[in-house]
Amino acid sequence: MKKSTKRIFCAMMIARIMAACTKPNTLTGKIDGLTNDTLLIRHGELTRAEGGYSQLDTIIAENGSFFYQLNEKDAMYVLHVAQLFVHDRPAGGIYMPDYGNIEFTKANGKGVHITASIDSIMHNLKIKGGYETNPLHAEIQNRINEITANVVAEEMAFEQAMMDNDQAGQAKGLELRQARNIKKRAVSAEYIRKYSDTPLAAMLVYNYAPLDSMEVFYNVLGDKAKNSIFNNLLERRMESYRRYTASRLARETIVVGGKAPDFSAIDTADNRVYLSDIEKPLRVLDFWGSWCGQCISGMPQMKEFYAKHNDKVEIIGIACNERSVEKWRDAVADLQLPWINLLNETDINVQYGIEAYPTKIVIDSDNTILLRHTGEGEEFYKELADLVKKL
Repeated sequence: MKKSTKRIFCAMMIARIMAACTKPNTLTGKIDGLTNDTLLIRHGELTRAEGGYSQLDTIIAENGSFFYQLNEKDAMYVLHVAQLFVHDRPAGGIYMPDYGNIEFTKANGKGVHITASIDSIMHNLKIKGGYETNPLHAEIQNRINEITANVVAEEMAFEQAMMDNDQAGQAKGLELRQARNIKKRAVSAEYIRKYSDTPLAAMLVYNYAPLDSMEVFYNVLGDKAKNSIFNNLLERRMESYRRYTASRLARETIVVGGKAPDFSAIDTADNRVYLSDIEKPLRVLDFWGSWCGQCISGMPQMKEFYAKHNDKVEIIGIACNERSVEKWRDAVADLQLPWINLLNETDINVQYGIEAYPTKIVIDSDNTILLRHTGEGEEFYKELADLVKKL
């Protein structure tokens, strides 16, 4: 009788512990090897129109254990082991490899409990509660972590090769990166095929499907997957695919000798500006973004050229993929850009087939395209100067 009572008591205690592990809207966990460390946590609400993750908070782990109050709304989360998996980049800044991440989904108010082990990578990851995708998603993350185990050394060598203009090193780095991506996509494709009519497949298509193959992967999904809590994410991804397809088609016509389509957009003072109303012999459409480092690095040279030739050349900066109107306006003011600055609000970049930033397109007064150039450098300004001399 005593043994039976003891077993019942133990069973009750275990049940209470497990219940505590998945208390509504909470995150609990234990990572062996973590000791006292900082975790970074980000989330993206599944119903948000703009998508993406926001930096949310930090969590202090004590002896590898942690607790956190989750957002009440359905969301996807990324938990990152900060100190162990943060590395300094050769060019400055930090690098946080994917194998330091734990991704999970919380829905219907359910709590989440995570266990894992870390040494050089994270493994033995298990996720309980939250949403039905979590256990299988943890399984996939374990497999992908093995694939990316050497990523830091390879990525740092690649970045150093970029800094040193080492063509052979860059080629090797790209080859290694591509090989990793192929293996990671193969793992996700395996699970998408196997669980094609589950929310897990929908989430994997959103996270891993290459944009140019998005329609193929989407058509594999069953109705349950398409109509799951990830349907908003899928629709955003499909919209990106449609824009990508339209951009590729436009790229075939927006070439030297072709005609530049008219467009309109607002400037920093909220005035609507039409391309056809800008009367200069030459007009430079500069597709850029305040988030684009290469775009920003080229601004001094562009300002220098504009100061010399603004009687014949007008630059129209078209800011793309900006997070907010305020960020764009602040960037224009901080950089002191003296030309016409417009915000891409009607997919002008798609209309012009823009695939990389910065891209500059030079047109004459008849809207004929004279020059198309991607990136920054002396070559563009030499060619532009030659066009000015011919006026």
